[in-house]
Amino acid sequence: MSEIDRSTASLWDRTDGVGLVATAAVFAGAAVVLNGILYAFGLAGGDDAVARLSWAPPGWAIGAIWTLLFVLYAVAHWLLRQRGDSGRRAARWILAIVLWDLAYPFLTLGFDLVLGAWLNVVTLVLTILLLWRVWRDSRRAFGWLLPSLAWVSFATVLTFAALQQS
Repeated sequence: MSEIDRSTASLWDRTDGVGLVATAAVFAGAAVVLNGILYAFGLAGGDDAVARLSWAPPGWAIGAIWTLLFVLYAVAHWLLRQRGDSGRRAARWILAIVLWDLAYPFLTLGFDLVLGAWLNVVTLVLTILLLWRVWRDSRRAFGWLLPSLAWVSFATVLTFAALQQS
């Protein structure tokens, strides 16, 4: 990309480090705003049954992990946007999972642990589908997304363990 092209490209479309940082800032900013809303309104406590498990991470760690995962989503998104039309279509899948992840805490508010457990399964399936789609376009982007699979798998096991104990 020439110097003239870089100056006129939107931050979202830039293929240099500025584009990567801008994308990461938008994704991480969304996670930080969500965590702020959850904490400001006292909604970040999670389910008591999950919190009682000795191996459950504290609430602040969960927010930090999700913020990190959103940065990883951003890197994968940025990599995919450089891969032509197919990569840009795959990048939309990342936007979809980000929107789902942002909506998840609000979808489970006030409901029992059973709904949360099954919505974790839905999130796990969506994450697997995302990885399958991204694999076709970019192995590097796929690698940046693997921690999300590990975290969602852990969260699903954690939730079902809490459900079993309650």
